[in-house]
Amino acid sequence: MKETGPGTLGPLPWPAPWPMPKRAGGLVSVAFSAVLALGGAAAGVSLLLPDPIDPQAFIVVTMVPIGSGLALAAGAQRLGVRSRSTRAVRSVHTADAGGAALSVPFMSSLWPALWLIIGGVLLGCALLGVARWVVAFTSSSLNIGALLSGAVLLLIALALAALVVEGLRGTAVRGELLISAQGIRYRALAYDASMEWRALERVSVVGGDSLRIVLMGYADIPASVQGRSWLMRPSKAVLTQAAEATIAIRGVLLSIDPALAFHTLRYYHAHPEARAELGTEAAVRRVRAGAVLTT
Repeated sequence: MKETGPGTLGPLPWPAPWPMPKRAGGLVSVAFSAVLALGGAAAGVSLLLPDPIDPQAFIVVTMVPIGSGLALAAGAQRLGVRSRSTRAVRSVHTADAGGAALSVPFMSSLWPALWLIIGGVLLGCALLGVARWVVAFTSSSLNIGALLSGAVLLLIALALAALVVEGLRGTAVRGELLISAQGIRYRALAYDASMEWRALERVSVVGGDSLRIVLMGYADIPASVQGRSWLMRPSKAVLTQAAEATIAIRGVLLSIDPALAFHTLRYYHAHPEARAELGTEAAVRRVRAGAVLTT
């Protein structure tokens, strides 16, 4: 495949069921989120200027990290989808994949975007929850509505704080697609899903903005799914898919062109003799060159 720049290659055939990425829609999403962040900053500053300071200012300012995170995530997922670099593709050695593997990580910008959103929502819920409790206990009679709504908001903040702790402990990790000679492992934020090559019947796609790549296994060999912790567990839909020998990979989150990821998985499924190179620089060179088309 002809290189068009450092770590970037010309686009491979786009799977028909996927909608074509629309730059205009991505720009609108980024602009809306950016306006949200700037609006939160402006409103917060205006509320902080008067003396005494309006306590609501601290709640409004939490819109800044939320809007920034949403803008960053929207830009990463909606803009430049077909021109994503292949520099992040590398060979790794990990026990999760049974040794050497080809690694395709999630986009690096999604990680800070996630924590900006979580941090903003956490602070917003905590501050608003405390404010509601102040109202509940300073009213002439106990305000039950404010008490209950404050409790719900503080519980949400507590759950998000626990998620931050999980991130600091390393339990929550940046996602990754690992392809080894043994099989495929898809690492999401809340779970790991894996399937051995012998269990994989075909690689296909389904429509939708997530650009999902579907690993469909033989019915008598269900896929393996492991949650990361008591707090982060796979959804019911993920568990149901695994029981049906299916793993759905969100191609839009990967650091490379989703079409390249799809064709790479199809190539190594169709060519068992080539799997020995997985985990070596030969596989990295193949993916970067786009030499993964099958007939």
